[in-house]
Amino acid sequence: MEMGKTRLKASKSNPFLPSLLSTPMAILLVLLLPLLSWPTIVSAEDNTFKPGDEFLIACGARSLDSVPDGRIFKTDHEAQGYLQTKQDILVSVPSADVPSPIYLSARIFKEDATYAFTLKSAGWHWVRLHFFPINNTEFDLRAATFSVNTDKYALLHNFNINNNTEAVLKEYLINMTDPNFSIQFKPLKNSAAFINAIEVVSAPDILISDQATNLFPVNDFAGLNDFGYEVVYRLNMGGPLITSENDTLSRRWVPDKPYLKHEALAKKASVPTSSIKYGPGTSPLIAPATVYASAEQMADSETRIQKFNITWNFVADATFSYVVRLHFCDIVSKSLNDLYFNVYLNGKKAISGLDLSSIEDELAVPYFKDIVVDASLMSNGLAVEVGPMDDETGTRNAILNGLEVFKMSSKVNSLDGVFGC
Repeated sequence: MEMGKTRLKASKSNPFLPSLLSTPMAILLVLLLPLLSWPTIVSAEDNTFKPGDEFLIACGARSLDSVPDGRIFKTDHEAQGYLQTKQDILVSVPSADVPSPIYLSARIFKEDATYAFTLKSAGWHWVRLHFFPINNTEFDLRAATFSVNTDKYALLHNFNINNNTEAVLKEYLINMTDPNFSIQFKPLKNSAAFINAIEVVSAPDILISDQATNLFPVNDFAGLNDFGYEVVYRLNMGGPLITSENDTLSRRWVPDKPYLKHEALAKKASVPTSSIKYGPGTSPLIAPATVYASAEQMADSETRIQKFNITWNFVADATFSYVVRLHFCDIVSKSLNDLYFNVYLNGKKAISGLDLSSIEDELAVPYFKDIVVDASLMSNGLAVEVGPMDDETGTRNAILNGLEVFKMSSKVNSLDGVFGC
């Protein structure tokens, strides 16, 4: 699949360039724009990524033990320059059943508060908000209700933990076009807002292409760069939990078992990660080899009487459209051109007769496909199915290695509720 890249046009109005330049200097900067405006670096040789922006804040923390993935978060005192508030309410606990020490402290706001950042690079950025309702004597954070906005997008509207006693991660992918970026916390009247940790980190350009396929009516979809996204689901089919410790972009991939409609119809498959061969159209930055090295396949796939599909069901907000990213890698076939199968989203055929080996003329090569599912098709949530073709072509089997579901921002730039910022 051809990958698109998000680039700002080189012009004198580029907000990431100084405004007062001599003519010769302006010409020089335009010529050097790819280097100056895009300090995020992707190495083609080893597929490593160095973010141009990396703001990591452990809100409310006076000190912080090292986090499991080795990243360094600023303490609350070290990050004071980003916060605009008249309040100074910090809470913490010495220990709790949480995946990281960043959840052991929090900032609480009884009035509107803003974190403001100056970005070095344009383009895609992760925005990750971490929540855990720390027990304290002054506020019941499980009952706290608040909204969270950026300069452009409504991220959370009247958000509430709903008595959840586990850590909650809200993850977004936003295409930044202005060097000034802020996150505003707005508590509901007579309530409070809180936040345990914030991440604002550059993401590689190749992560989102501007092009996709529309599910219905079937046609090309252009303009993915114009939306903001919430990562709603990210699954590793047939494989283990993948945390930020072993994902290049600090992502979390959960096992698919809780979402399988009929677990008995699926069978896990796996190979060593060293077997995965990335082609020119993809990269470990899209998904790590651990995702492609495992899959769910049809149970009893050796027979030729398969009449069922493997199905995964997901709850989804029917007022939004979604991008469904399907990750494939043929790790089950013994020869080329032996595996042909169909993919369905909400009962509609999204991919017909997929033969993964024909794409790169090789087995064990990663491939992914982005499908846009309109809100009008989401009334009953999201169902993802893979199943064999109806004819006798090849082995009657079907696989899926990984899945990501991204909620698309609405016409009013909301990712939660019907209202914008």
